[in-house]
Amino acid sequence: MFSSIIDEVISLKELYTKHLSIVDDYIQEIVVQEDLLEFLLSGKRIRSIILFLCSRRNITRQHYIAAAIIELLHAASLIHDDILDQNFVRRNTDSFLKTKGAKLGVLFGDMLFVKCAKYINELEHFTKILFRECHTTVYGAILEQTVIAPTKDDCIKIAAYKTGALFKCASFIGTQLATDNFSANKKAAIFGKCFGIIYQIQNDLDAYNPMEYVKSEDYVNKNITLPLLASNFCVKNFVNHTSQEEYDHVRSSILSQKTKTVLYEYMQKYCNIVKNAIQELS
Repeated sequence: MFSSIIDEVISLKELYTKHLSIVDDYIQEIVVQEDLLEFLLSGKRIRSIILFLCSRRNITRQHYIAAAIIELLHAASLIHDDILDQNFVRRNTDSFLKTKGAKLGVLFGDMLFVKCAKYINELEHFTKILFRECHTTVYGAILEQTVIAPTKDDCIKIAAYKTGALFKCASFIGTQLATDNFSANKKAAIFGKCFGIIYQIQNDLDAYNPMEYVKSEDYVNKNITLPLLASNFCVKNFVNHTSQEEYDHVRSSILSQKTKTVLYEYMQKYCNIVKNAIQELS
């Protein structure tokens, strides 16, 4: 539903191929364990793309370091998320949890945070925002685990914190390194946060693409997400029952045109901000 907006950013990957390769070099410099690099060197690199997009092609060494740090912070959060949610599959492949186990996952995730902290000091002007948005990301994950009956607004707040924070980092740092204009930097931060919200809600929708209920992590884990609330499906039934028949009902309701219309109306302001920013930057 929001995939066209996301795909527009991902399509810029070719434009930044050389720069993304340098980011991978920095990741390898930061994390020297060869057996773990395969996990770290995969992925869309969408946060790096946004950072480079916001740099307005004035890319420096600091952009590369910032992109590598943000990618590693993101990887660490994914590893911990998968352990919390017991997700054994990510991006249609075995997750770090499945291949390496929970104990190594906790330790490796912690190690990535520590290594990033060391390199963050090289970005003197951005130390504060990077640490602040790390805290925001973790706080969003805590909210996701502790809010018992989330509302639609709660879902947006969690998405903004948990997913939007690192996108906000990427867009803000990319812009700040290119210009000192306060208005441009503020606009970039808003763009990154809104893109993160859209990205998360699309992920929540995609969780119901599988035909079999056992392959839908949000259904199996009984995660109450914005698409579920927008569908008006009975949350009580959702929480108390697990079966293929019920999943079919939930899936049909969430993927219906009616629900997508409700979702789009609720998300329209975030979509407009992102579309306008991409158009301006491209």
